[in-house]
Amino acid sequence: MLNDCPLVSIVMPSYNSSLTVNESIKSVLSQSYSNFELIICDDNSTDDSKSIISKIEDDRIRLVDNVFKKGACGARATCMKYANGDYIAFLDSDDLWASNKLEIQIGSMLENDLDFTYSDYAVFIDSINNIERLIFSPEKIQYGDLIRYCDIGCLTVVIRKSSFSCLEYVDSPKEDYAFWLKIIKQCKVASKVNGTLAYYRRGTTTLSSNKVKEIGKQWYVLRNVENLPFLLSVNCLISYCFNGLRKHYL
Repeated sequence: MLNDCPLVSIVMPSYNSSLTVNESIKSVLSQSYSNFELIICDDNSTDDSKSIISKIEDDRIRLVDNVFKKGACGARATCMKYANGDYIAFLDSDDLWASNKLEIQIGSMLENDLDFTYSDYAVFIDSINNIERLIFSPEKIQYGDLIRYCDIGCLTVVIRKSSFSCLEYVDSPKEDYAFWLKIIKQCKVASKVNGTLAYYRRGTTTLSSNKVKEIGKQWYVLRNVENLPFLLSVNCLISYCFNGLRKHYL
């Protein structure tokens, strides 16, 4: 365990997650790094998600309601509003962490003075015993890389809050991607922490079945959020498409 244990705020949006949220919370509570607060924002769920969360007895869990626009963007922004930690980590209510995830990542960030980190992760179906594939990320990512592809898994990210003057979420399609673009311009580089530290749950209807929509969302972020020139946006979109084929099918 680390000698210096800064508080980590974990951002978890939740909407109708009754089938998965308990397992996601357990993967947080089983962390070898114990100095964290888990902020779960319920986004007007219509199932019994809130009841399931409320029954878990741990003082480090805070259940709040979305105070912004409905959707993942508003839910994450709400979590950020209540975050007290020196570091902020992200985990959706259907994904999982390895038990040593925070210990390894926070330790690396402290040792190497890093502001924005991520890791490799595994994609699974139903159970982490059923791993579909591993997603490997580059060692370093800068803004010029990120506009061409997004190899940063939200469930792997940890950022040092004091290093950023603005941590407001962008109301946009692909809100996580738009957020990474916004903050990487402030810290210049994001760095990988070694290890497969998280598990992404693939459902029956995933991005792979909605590629045309994803391309449209990517174009929106490049043109309407980042305001990139038309030709550069086309070039970046082509790179994004080729990288998506490589990552998901090769």
